[in-house]
Amino acid sequence: MKKYYQFGLIFFLLVLTQNILAQVSYSGPLAGSVPSGVTVSTDNFSRVATIIQPIERATKNKLPVVEEPFLVNYDYELPEYGSNIVGDLAGTESRGAGEQTIILDDFQGIPQTNSIPPDPYIAVGPNHIIATVNTSFSIWDKEGNLLKTIEADGWYSSVLPSPGAFDPKVLYDHHNQRWIMVWLSQTEATQSAYYLISVSDDEDPIGTWYNWALSSNLNGTFVSNTWGDYQGVGLDKDAIYISSNQWTFTNPNQFQYVKLRVIPKAQLYLNTAGSVTWQDIWNISRPGGGGTFTIRPSITYGEPTGYNLVYLANGQSNTVSVYTLTNPLTSPVLTGVNVGISTYNVAPNASQLGGSTIPLEGGGSALRHEPIYRDGFLWLVHSVRNPLSAGHSSIQYLKVNVTNSMAVEDYVYGQVGFWHIYDHLAVDEDHNVAITFSRSGETEYCGAFFATRLANDPPGFERTFTLKPGNGNYVKDFGSGRNRWGDYNGIWLDPVDQNNIWLFTEYVASPNNWGTWVGKIRMVPFTGIYAHSSADSIDFGSIEKTFTSDTLSLVLSNYGEDDFVITALPDSVGPFKLISSHTLPITISTYDSVYFEFTFQPSVPGLYSEVYPFTTNTPGFSGVLLKGKGFEINETLGLTIYASTGSQNNGEMFTLDKQSGIGTLLGSSLFLDIKSIAIHPSDNIMYGLSSNSASSRILRINATLGDAYTLYEVPVPDLYAIAFDTTGNFYAAARTGEIYDLDLSNGNYTLVSTSMIFINAMAFHPQTNELYAAIYLAIGAQKDRIFKVDVNTGDTTLVGRTGFNVATNALFFDENANLFGATGGATVVNNFISIDAVTGVGTTIGATGFKNVTGLAFTPNGVTGIDDEPNGILPSEFSLEQNYPNPFNPATTIEFSLPKSADVKIVIYNLLGEVVTELINRQLNAGVHRTVWNSSDREGKQLSSGVYFYELRANSNDGSEFQQIRKMVLLK
Repeated sequence: MKKYYQFGLIFFLLVLTQNILAQVSYSGPLAGSVPSGVTVSTDNFSRVATIIQPIERATKNKLPVVEEPFLVNYDYELPEYGSNIVGDLAGTESRGAGEQTIILDDFQGIPQTNSIPPDPYIAVGPNHIIATVNTSFSIWDKEGNLLKTIEADGWYSSVLPSPGAFDPKVLYDHHNQRWIMVWLSQTEATQSAYYLISVSDDEDPIGTWYNWALSSNLNGTFVSNTWGDYQGVGLDKDAIYISSNQWTFTNPNQFQYVKLRVIPKAQLYLNTAGSVTWQDIWNISRPGGGGTFTIRPSITYGEPTGYNLVYLANGQSNTVSVYTLTNPLTSPVLTGVNVGISTYNVAPNASQLGGSTIPLEGGGSALRHEPIYRDGFLWLVHSVRNPLSAGHSSIQYLKVNVTNSMAVEDYVYGQVGFWHIYDHLAVDEDHNVAITFSRSGETEYCGAFFATRLANDPPGFERTFTLKPGNGNYVKDFGSGRNRWGDYNGIWLDPVDQNNIWLFTEYVASPNNWGTWVGKIRMVPFTGIYAHSSADSIDFGSIEKTFTSDTLSLVLSNYGEDDFVITALPDSVGPFKLISSHTLPITISTYDSVYFEFTFQPSVPGLYSEVYPFTTNTPGFSGVLLKGKGFEINETLGLTIYASTGSQNNGEMFTLDKQSGIGTLLGSSLFLDIKSIAIHPSDNIMYGLSSNSASSRILRINATLGDAYTLYEVPVPDLYAIAFDTTGNFYAAARTGEIYDLDLSNGNYTLVSTSMIFINAMAFHPQTNELYAAIYLAIGAQKDRIFKVDVNTGDTTLVGRTGFNVATNALFFDENANLFGATGGATVVNNFISIDAVTGVGTTIGATGFKNVTGLAFTPNGVTGIDDEPNGILPSEFSLEQNYPNPFNPATTIEFSLPKSADVKIVIYNLLGEVVTELINRQLNAGVHRTVWNSSDREGKQLSSGVYFYELRANSNDGSEFQQIRKMVLLK
């Protein structure tokens, strides 16, 4: 809802009635039209939308509508107030024997955009999901791969300049296999307002759509001087129905009436973006008289004789009003009936764990969603005051028989201590019901939840299931004094399997930041056998050869009606071993599960991918993919200079020619934030340092290919340099000057001293064991100073300045005690320099060919030579391997083989074929190479989840060429 306003019309009704059709007064119908729309395509939009600083859309700070009591005397007995409450078990109990609901899939929805409240909504088609929030919408495939996120104002700018779109709704028309979106637009300065309509050209939402802007300030063709707010969008086989609350443009805005617009669907589905004609009915009263605020059209399954709408007063009431529209395409006629229900009171706003300086706005008790019509019944839910605790809110669930106008199910679902807000409902083909809602409590932050009931269950719901817990306290008002949430949540029935239901629910993603989460649930078992694995694959990560990984588990469940039987299991497949004990055959009954445990022990380095086979009684499940990487740590070569790079050079490792400074690529370190490297003087093993503002990691680096692996994580943030002294003691320094002694055998660390300089790089003199350090920051222009540092006291002695007036990024001494370093910024090619260890004066040797050099290390002893593969054998052919891990977040490794030296390009593309970034563009020697992509584009911006492609092009000197493309999935 764009704005809240004080409701100026107060009604109180107390009459004796039976459930018979009562008079409904309204104005209209009047016809209106627009001559045309426009054709648009998702292909014209990038895969991600720009997100700017969140603000509240059009803050007016008006008070929510609260109506006076609407109480009716019925000639039959209604449930006594509070008698029909059923407990929300709050998701604390384990699943009981009778509970059948399962979460088949879940993934992150749309993160916080530039608007509050978010107004999340969802629809599901045969192969896709579309979800909307204020300012944008996203499209996924049913595997959860994000295909598009499009900003709404850009989407509608072709039909309306600066639309300021808000209050989104999306539907999948199961009658005609089309997607429908309806947004609102309102501009007080020009007194213009619109329903913004989008319709897809077929069941695939990727590609062509048609957009129209239909004036909501027109009643037919009559200018009403009102604008439509907080629309409901329903459908049946013939038409789309849009209801809205109409307000004046004057300030303060005043509510006028409820309007209904009926749009025949056939004209929208011609795929021409042609003219659209509609019928308007407005100033709609309650059945029997009195004003209304917020009437909701229904989502209809089947073909009823009339189309239904529903009204619930946002005040104390014992009535749900059901409207029926007949002849919607020609001469619409609206009738209505009041149906008696248990008395409810207005739901209070919500508090949360830790309290709330401004309560979460819960939206009161008006109907916030579109009811579901199916097989002669209407289902709906709304928030109400908890009958046992006036300070908390619950959910009233209603099932209304449209034929006899009676409420056949009427429950209040809740628990003292909790607030249930913005509930929404779906009904599967067997009349099983799922509701989703946001919930907060005195002991919990506001999270995303759902509850279910089978058609023949006793009163109430199984219990509340957690879709996504809240992760912090939420107060966000931007000075308005209103802590807005909602204004609704999303839920939709899958049109392919109408026992599957998809949820799209709001939760607190982090303190003061909202998020949304998508879930797929099912309440009944599948026909036959339905084997469900807790994971499609198990990735053991990187394990050193001959070592054994941690034990990882796989859970196999049966969500089918028939027994799932496993008759054979191998003890091992490749380097993967089954270590859990099982007696065959294994019979997994409906809703039962069995755990299987595996380990990984690689004997040689390499990538391993094996399908562990299960012999079963169903062809639908054959096994699970086991993945892992075996690695080895080869020692450094003698008289060799090694160098590390940071994110601007994708974390690549290389060797340096001492005479020219030219670098030769080894491969990717697999890390993008290596700050420093050092070589142990006794065993020639190279170590690295990776750090951030939370902690630091000590790495071991394979000197043959440059790949690095975590040895220990040290809970010290922002370490920036490491070095071994001549006896093998290992030191690390922070930029702020602290020097630590690290024990490589166990990861323990001790603060030794604190210097008065910001340390950027350091190295020990091989003859005197003195520590030399380059500084990161200095007063004025003296950024190129070199110091000696007393490790034990932290005292510093100035050696001198290199003369380059830029920081020295890395230091090392060679076998003759000559000092060398690297200089240059992160985005330019760095230079290799020599430094006079007595005066500090530097001399440029040459350009390295690499950007963002972060570490240098030298091996004074040992053998020299070249080893492109661990076994000394070069690859026999060009190849591009599947990236690992895949799916990944946020970084993945791409490995490729060259049988001969070649000019190599590695390029990343999006689904549109657009170049996202270029990882490599240089000549490489024969061998196996790796590079890492950190899911950023060429400008360094992080990309969202989705499908990407990577291409290898290699042109060798003998004229041979190689090209290959593979797909990968970024899943955040």
